[in-house]
Amino acid sequence: MMSHKLSCAKDGFRPLLTLGQFFPGNRNDLESLLTQTVENINKNHCVSSESFSLPRGAFQFSGIDILTSLSAVVPRFQEISNIILIARVLRETEHCIWLPDYSGFDTPFRRHVVDAGVILNLEKLSSVFIRDRINFEEDPAFDLPLVISGYLGYFGSVLPVLLGSSSDELIATLKNTLPRVFEKSRTLIFTIALPVSNLPPGNRFL
Repeated sequence: MMSHKLSCAKDGFRPLLTLGQFFPGNRNDLESLLTQTVENINKNHCVSSESFSLPRGAFQFSGIDILTSLSAVVPRFQEISNIILIARVLRETEHCIWLPDYSGFDTPFRRHVVDAGVILNLEKLSSVFIRDRINFEEDPAFDLPLVISGYLGYFGSVLPVLLGSSSDELIATLKNTLPRVFEKSRTLIFTIALPVSNLPPGNRFL
């Protein structure tokens, strides 16, 4: 984990928790690793379909799968204005959905912005949505997907979401509220180590 207080992150942008641990800390080394991996994926024709459930873990365990899934949607990056990443906290369950209390997330390739208006609208729709920093400072699940999204050239907003549990009620809340908040924008949703069936219906676009 980071050795400094993330709440003091410059301009409210959270730094990566696992830089230099789950993947190389040097930007050039990281870019070389990602480029080589993409070339191997293309050579082996691994990108055959879109997968909307991403794995957790260090690059050596999850990097190829995350790169494969996100590479498949690169042609749509121009029309996508939001990417939502949904994970579950890996500790005791709580009946809430944590939203990032940050302006965004810093990565070596891109500063990903969180839309403050989206956070406000979700909070108005249900009391289970709670802004938080502690959980986002303890859970590195979003680091690698955010890094790879930036590397692949995604410029839109991001919304990492942490479920306090996998209860049907919380999943139903997400299914009911996300389409209402993102009804006027093209949004792509990924889960992290969660079943794709937990996502809102359709082709994962809202």
